[in-house]
Amino acid sequence: MSSSRFAEDPIHAFLMEAHSITVDAQFIVDSLPNADLAAVERSAHQLGAVRKIVEVIDDDSVTDTVRQELLAVVDSLIAPLNSFIVSPPPPANAFIPTDRGDHAGRPRYKLNLHRVQQLHDLGNSFSDIGQAMGVSRWTITRHLEAAGLSTARRVYTEISDDALNELVAEISLGHPFVGSTIVSGHLETRQIHVPRFRVQESLRRVDELGVIV
Repeated sequence: MSSSRFAEDPIHAFLMEAHSITVDAQFIVDSLPNADLAAVERSAHQLGAVRKIVEVIDDDSVTDTVRQELLAVVDSLIAPLNSFIVSPPPPANAFIPTDRGDHAGRPRYKLNLHRVQQLHDLGNSFSDIGQAMGVSRWTITRHLEAAGLSTARRVYTEISDDALNELVAEISLGHPFVGSTIVSGHLETRQIHVPRFRVQESLRRVDELGVIV
């Protein structure tokens, strides 16, 4: 079969693109836990789209055996990526600066309280943030209170799923293959503050089937 025939065959084009996506995903999986969260989300998003298409594709070249093999490969890659997204491990060489100051006793941790508030606003608990930073939730709340900062989360924007879908679709159109972290950043610039899980769900609703087109 000629290369021009391949170019005109949408099934072949899809399988080639799917292969490229799985190769990239394997590289990211092999890099875990030292991988960028946005790259992990993007890869999982693309694999989810590939999986949906493989499930319904109707072509003589895709036998049941081939279909199951493809799904097995995709699933083997999606599982570790999703695990990383749900619970990213703390950095292997996490180091928290300390400041002894003028007081006696143990030195105080110097925490990035701005980052703590950002993570909390995204829906993470102080316990989870503390685990990632290597301190207790009580240490975090004490530092926030000592700095005169609120321990309450920002109020989420009231927005319907349909309205959120429209915004996410618009952002995805201009920035294809991005994950929820980057989309959330774009929403924040528009003064739209929603939990990350809502952005993830919206991405799946509006973009999953079109992400590799």
